[in-house]
Amino acid sequence: MNSLIFTFVWILISIAFVTMLVTTIVKIANKSKFVGVLISTVTLFFVGLICFVSIFLTLPKSSSYSVDQLFGEQQTKDKKTETKKLEDTPEKGLKGLELGDKIRVNGLEITVVKAEFVQPEDQYYYPENGKVLKVYYKFKNVDKKQILVDNSAFDLTIDGESQNQFFGMNENTPGFQHQLKKGNTENSYLYYDVPEADNYKVEMNFKPEDKTYKADWNIKNSEVKETESNQPPATEEVPTEQIPSSEEQYNNNAVQNNDQQKKLEEQEKKRQEEADKKAQEEEKQAEADKKREEELKQKEEEKAKEEEKKAQEEADKKAEEQQRKEEEQAQEDAEKKAEEQQRQAEEKAKEEADRKAQEEDKKAQEDAEQKAKDNSSNEDKADSKSNEDE
Repeated sequence: MNSLIFTFVWILISIAFVTMLVTTIVKIANKSKFVGVLISTVTLFFVGLICFVSIFLTLPKSSSYSVDQLFGEQQTKDKKTETKKLEDTPEKGLKGLELGDKIRVNGLEITVVKAEFVQPEDQYYYPENGKVLKVYYKFKNVDKKQILVDNSAFDLTIDGESQNQFFGMNENTPGFQHQLKKGNTENSYLYYDVPEADNYKVEMNFKPEDKTYKADWNIKNSEVKETESNQPPATEEVPTEQIPSSEEQYNNNAVQNNDQQKKLEEQEKKRQEEADKKAQEEEKQAEADKKREEELKQKEEEKAKEEEKKAQEEADKKAEEQQRKEEEQAQEDAEKKAEEQQRQAEEKAKEEADRKAQEEDKKAQEDAEQKAKDNSSNEDKADSKSNEDE
């Protein structure tokens, strides 16, 4: 902050110095009085020089600053506070994030805040690869539901190779596990056993539900703060009269080993409890999913049965309607057939009556003709007899 103040003052004095210098040159050229102006110009020059030197004296010794860092601090800060939403690219994930970049995934804001090299706190444990890297994480729940996040979702890699966590610190609970309610914020960190490298990468595989969200943050070696020398702490010399005997040293080592063993057993027990708890939660989730699937399947079966029953009822109703129509058609056909048979019988009876009437008329005519013949024959016989009598 002081460096920014000195920078601002130095800029103002530089502008004033340039103005006074031009004024001094003009007065000298015009052969005017320039002594007062020249003294002011020289004074501004030395004051500006003091401000310029003060800028670098007020900078923190552990940081390397450039012009962009001095004059573009606000721009960098604004860039760091931008939140990137992982839901926009769930399949591809977010690649190439930097320290301080904030992402949002499934209602959870995740930030890899910073990283630093630290010294192991347990005198019996040293990093196998040479350095202990401490990475700081920040989590904030911006959703309405509770969100569970733990260290299993984060891994540190170098050139694609995973690095082991370091447990040689005086930590009661290595790792972290947070059940965040709405609006809650938690800060955590993890230790990693790493070699010297130009770049480190934090890889995230977050599985809040059925989906997996991936992201990675690049950590440059130049961005990692060195809190202390990476060499193991020097052993203090013990006065000769205070050096314990071999038996005491053995007992002390045994006690320390027992304490260390108990500590490791407690850590392992806690890790196992967390793993069991996580397994139980996953089992409960699996049972809930299975129950939900069975209920959904049962509902679908009931719906299918109901639709089948409805279809059967519609089919039965259609069959009854078809049968009724067929019966009505058959009855109508039978009535038509009976009427046709009656009509044919009546026509046949009428024809028979006409035939009999014709036959009777013919017979009557024949009888009349025969009678006429008989009468003519009798008349002829009478005429013949009359003629014979004469």
